[in-house]
Amino acid sequence: MRAITIEAKSVGSARRLYNALIEFHPELAGSEDDGHRVSVELGSSESRLVDVLNAIEQYVTEAKTSPARIDFDGRRYTLHAVT
Repeated sequence: MRAITIEAKSVGSARRLYNALIEFHPELAGSEDDGHRVSVELGSSESRLVDVLNAIEQYVTEAKTSPARIDFDGRRYTLHAVT
């Protein structure tokens, strides 16, 4: 199953991101030692991927946070706020 995973700097930022992605049924994982991550299962739907990316971009832009660090299909990406 394909998933997109977003790294969070703290448990607080992970929870805020989790709440921003709640409609996609995210999972919250990690620890203080290993870092915190929020993951969303994508299935095979390309439109779901686009919807999740749009929601992450909206969160980063509205929260004025640092860029989102994303893992997807074995690759790492950085998603910046829209200016």
